[in-house]
Amino acid sequence: MNGIIVLVVLIISISIGLTKLNRIGGSHKKIAKMIAIALVLLFMYIIFLGPSFRLSGKASAMANAFIDKEHEWIGMIELNGNEFHMFYDPVEEEYMTVFVDKLVIGFRSNTSVHLNPHFEDSIRTIGTMNMEDEGRLYSVFMIDVKEQGIDKLALIDAKGNILSSQEVNADEPTQIAYVFTGKDDYFNCELVAINKSGERLYYYGYEHGENHLREEEYKWHAY
Repeated sequence: MNGIIVLVVLIISISIGLTKLNRIGGSHKKIAKMIAIALVLLFMYIIFLGPSFRLSGKASAMANAFIDKEHEWIGMIELNGNEFHMFYDPVEEEYMTVFVDKLVIGFRSNTSVHLNPHFEDSIRTIGTMNMEDEGRLYSVFMIDVKEQGIDKLALIDAKGNILSSQEVNADEPTQIAYVFTGKDDYFNCELVAINKSGERLYYYGYEHGENHLREEEYKWHAY
């Protein structure tokens, strides 16, 4: 919000300067007209982007239509210039991930996903989003690990090859981010929790072999 106020003050100041240039006349008048046109285009740009337009990524995330003032910001993952912000909603008791699109000027946020908190579990995904942007598919995860014996989290392909991995830090959520290429089979990739011996202990998703798929069962399961 502060960025928008600064922008408005700046535009007002420029407008005052344009008025003075216009009064001087001559070449100054032409310059004033060019700047005035640029200001009109800037206003149209901001209006077109909508109410979530802000000058910082976090401010844009907090201006997302699904984020309220009581939501608690818990972290952010940056990937290829774009940002994924994670929030906790204490009223609905759920986590939310908000995508923030980096623009030529500023940021905007129109996409969000909700997550069941699964408070009873010792390993929980508290932020995630899969999305396509400019022909590329992104996957980001923020995981809270309380389970003893888990050394790292890894995104693996159908052959078991590790695409991306991150060591677990007990003091803060673990982040995994990956940009899929044409060689990756996104639908056969899986996020897993591994111990120091390299053994897979847990996987994220629906339980293997389960035919009755329910949203609340999309979580971490033991192998």
